[in-house]
Amino acid sequence: MSLSNSQEVFEAGLQKAYYGKQQAVEAQQALIEETTDGTVKSALENHKGTTQSHVGIIENIFEKLGLDVKGDTSKGLDALLNECQNLVEQADGDFPKNSLVNEAVLKLESLETAIFQGLQAQALLLDDGTVLESINQILADDQAAYNEALGAASALTESTGSASSEEEASNEEESDEESN
Repeated sequence: MSLSNSQEVFEAGLQKAYYGKQQAVEAQQALIEETTDGTVKSALENHKGTTQSHVGIIENIFEKLGLDVKGDTSKGLDALLNECQNLVEQADGDFPKNSLVNEAVLKLESLETAIFQGLQAQALLLDDGTVLESINQILADDQAAYNEALGAASALTESTGSASSEEEASNEEESDEESN
């Protein structure tokens, strides 16, 4: 596809963003099914709903611009999703799996943010305030989801740290009993 003006560049980016959000909904559902941590699961369920609303927002942008609603594959997104799924499948135990699920969320959010920052720049060139407002809302939501995933990572670390401390204390008690 030859892109010869800013409208075509924006349309191509919008198609990738639409595909990305559709794939993100599917990936989020798969990750919800993989995690056993309540905080991570809750964050994923919340963000899945937000991502589904983003799909609708993007469809509205297509319609507003008089464009056909369609996605265009993204090799980068597909590779990232594949890598994350492979890592999660290799996890042995709840903590590694929950940690890797959360890492996948952070990576996905980072990529989504980059895609929409590119669209934001293109919308500025088009000088379309309505489209820019929609894109800014998606970016704000994605940043909030990223921050929620960071919070979940912190909660995972804290719960593991306290579990490890309890385990160490128990091991020390056993060791003391054996030496007496």
